[in-house]
Amino acid sequence: MKWLILVAGLTLVSTGSARYEGLEDYEDYQSDYDSQYAYEDNSYEQVNKSAEEVQRRNPKFVTTEKVMMLNEGGTVKLPCHVDNLDGFMIIWKKDEQDMIALGDKVLKADSRIKIESTPNGNSLIISLAEASDAGRYVCQLNTPDLRILTHTVNIRVPPVVSASPTKLEVNAGQSAVLRCTAEKGEPKPELYWTRKTRLFRSGEAKILGDTLELASVDRHDTGHYICHGDNGWNHPANSTVQLQVLHKPEIEQQELFIHTHKGAEVEVTCIVHAAPAPTVEWYRNGQLLDPTNSVIGTRGNRHTLYINNIGNKNTHGKYMCRAVNNLGESSKVTVVSGVAKAVHFTSDRMGSQTDRFNLIWWTESNSNVEEFRVQYRPVTMEEGEWRTEFTTAEEISQNVFEGKLVLENLLDGTEYNVRVESKNIYGWSDHNQQFSFLTEKSKVREVKPQKELKQVENIQPTAAEDVEDEPKPKYEPSVSTDMESGSSLAVASCFLSTAILLRLGMS
Repeated sequence: MKWLILVAGLTLVSTGSARYEGLEDYEDYQSDYDSQYAYEDNSYEQVNKSAEEVQRRNPKFVTTEKVMMLNEGGTVKLPCHVDNLDGFMIIWKKDEQDMIALGDKVLKADSRIKIESTPNGNSLIISLAEASDAGRYVCQLNTPDLRILTHTVNIRVPPVVSASPTKLEVNAGQSAVLRCTAEKGEPKPELYWTRKTRLFRSGEAKILGDTLELASVDRHDTGHYICHGDNGWNHPANSTVQLQVLHKPEIEQQELFIHTHKGAEVEVTCIVHAAPAPTVEWYRNGQLLDPTNSVIGTRGNRHTLYINNIGNKNTHGKYMCRAVNNLGESSKVTVVSGVAKAVHFTSDRMGSQTDRFNLIWWTESNSNVEEFRVQYRPVTMEEGEWRTEFTTAEEISQNVFEGKLVLENLLDGTEYNVRVESKNIYGWSDHNQQFSFLTEKSKVREVKPQKELKQVENIQPTAAEDVEDEPKPKYEPSVSTDMESGSSLAVASCFLSTAILLRLGMS
């Protein structure tokens, strides 16, 4: 209240000089009463002079109003400058009621607040800004019309988010629901989710919202899910949920077939995905291997069986890794053998001949390929017998052998299946790949119909001819002329005249 009275007094002092000068004029008027016209002239001049002084002393703001957003802990600087302060005082208020400073004097007992003066104004400075410093700051001049300038300050408070639950276990096929809450932050932070090391199943990098629902989860959904809260602060706030999907073992094989040679060392590897963790066992040709007599390594979910001294009867065979947990089991088989690998066909599938086909292929083998066995049959004869032929192998590069065979007496325009086995010192390879080809179709020559003879124009068939089924004879145009027709008529007329004359003579 004392400060309000002081401001009011300063306002009266700044505006009372004009009134006081008028009072002196009034006393002069009383002493010079005899000069009425002189009083009136003097009063008119004094009023004009007072108006000019008031007009000159009313300053104008050169600072514009501001709306600012500032991070918590930053420094607020609010300017208030006029064109000519001319003895007037600047008063700072917050929200138009809480007085902060009067002139250059800070009225608040807050060491963070200070006034920075300039020739025609000052600036209000608040360091280490807090959330409570947000509001409307008024710069007021103690002019008769109490001119004001308003700045709006918004303080950005760093966000704090909390995701729940922090750990979650669900069975494969079920749904997982993750939630996130913004516990702090101004303005209110935007919430969104990301995965730590990969994209979501939908291919999205982030999903907006405070709730994340994953339907029908599988092992690929296992991982860390991060809730972010962002309101423009230097960095978003984070909170993490660890999701574990429980499922039976799933096995990935690095190789289905391992081609070896005598004396080699082989690694059979299975990558096992399971939750909870499984028990992994190794078998050879259906017999469980004794872990104490086998070299087995485990690194994370990577399980490896090491086989040494390849070549004897106890090393080649079918090796199976089997993984078991309380939700189920899974197994995969890898063949370790010295037989040749599957063949690769290089022939074009479309044949160029109707009754034969030139078949070409190659294979890899660490030992010499002795011969190839070729079997083929039409695709339409799926249950029929295979036609079998044998041919020799040619080594075209190191451990690469090629085979060629012309298949004869084939049906034209027919698709065939063919399979090839390779034989080396370890035996015949398996029928693990087939090839199909198509023979060319025979071309049939078309017989073109003979052209029909043209009928004689303007000759109509008789009724008898219409009912006959047999082909009707073709009539050629007549070769007689009008002259010949005229000669015949003349001869007939001559014979007729002679007959008449003879008849008359006889009579």
